[in-house]
Amino acid sequence: MSRLGLLLVLACCGGNEASYRTTPAAATSRLSAGCAAGMLSIDGVSYAFARDAVSIIQGGKVASRVVVPGSAEKPSTWTAATSIHAPSGGHWAVGLAGGRLWRVTSAGELEEITGRLGIADTEVLAIDAAGATLAIGLADGVAISRDPAHMMKFPGAPASVIAASRDRVAIARASVVEVFDLAQSTRITYPVKDVTSLAFLDPETATARLVVRTRSAIYVGENGLLRRKTLPARARELVVAGPRLWVITDAGLFSVEGNAPLRAALDVQPGDQLCSSPEGVWLARRDTAELVSFDPARSAASGAVATITPWEGIVAPLFQRVCSGCHLPGGEADLDLSTAATWRENADLIEEVLVTGAMPPPGTDLRSADREALLGFLRR
Repeated sequence: MSRLGLLLVLACCGGNEASYRTTPAAATSRLSAGCAAGMLSIDGVSYAFARDAVSIIQGGKVASRVVVPGSAEKPSTWTAATSIHAPSGGHWAVGLAGGRLWRVTSAGELEEITGRLGIADTEVLAIDAAGATLAIGLADGVAISRDPAHMMKFPGAPASVIAASRDRVAIARASVVEVFDLAQSTRITYPVKDVTSLAFLDPETATARLVVRTRSAIYVGENGLLRRKTLPARARELVVAGPRLWVITDAGLFSVEGNAPLRAALDVQPGDQLCSSPEGVWLARRDTAELVSFDPARSAASGAVATITPWEGIVAPLFQRVCSGCHLPGGEADLDLSTAATWRENADLIEEVLVTGAMPPPGTDLRSADREALLGFLRR
């Protein structure tokens, strides 16, 4: 066997680490908005991408809420989100929904940018970015950029599992993972089957390490090899936050930095997901998210997002956009609905007019997902 062949075999058979310990962890902030598709922070504004909407958070408050683009005939969900370098400078918050890429502005506006990136002729399956490197998985190949003005498209098989780090892109194929070094114009191929997700530890650095999750194992790149990380139970969810790997397993939430996994002393429910952000990792539940840390004092001092009530996170942005013209104090409807208390006092009436469609008036911009969100608040 050649030396290269031996290295490829060793790549999937590297050393195992079996020990772990339970370590106190804390949810240092709670957010009444989901972030299962991603959490971004750009210029002091946070974007929490749940499956059905994006909550835009400024100054610890939800300033607006943007429902995922789609319709009753063709519903959609946010499936990924990342920050990319904008062609005009700065950064954009970008989400993937319905096979298209959408820019979400801090003012709560949506702009489809698939065409602006030069890939409007194909379906988008995945997106990831780190530094100036942008990787977009397509139904007919992959598109890669190292600066906002130049997008290179490489035709091939569908690329639904990708990851980006500074000057490197990883792509999962049928039975291999390919890692392209864009600066050196080289490629490394690892023989790994059944890959479900890819990531890089410390993706913004030159020493970023590849993380590969398969249906049965997790591997981390070390000195040109992929070494298996042994966990006490099957991994269900995985994200990277800086140098730390976070995994939801059947035995709970674990974190890995180095060799020994740390078990976080937090309850994890079926359906819980993880998303990373500059502040750390978030445990995303159905309608809330919790920022998890093994160092609560340090995390709290980092400017983590403040607690957001369901009124602030769900109702207030919709009230401001749809209802405030008539339902402020002294408004022409003669019914003040400007506070959470007034919504509670009039919950039966509001639910009735929302269910029957009597309100808001015809022509008002209230999507079915918005209506369901309001009813969910009233029925809590």
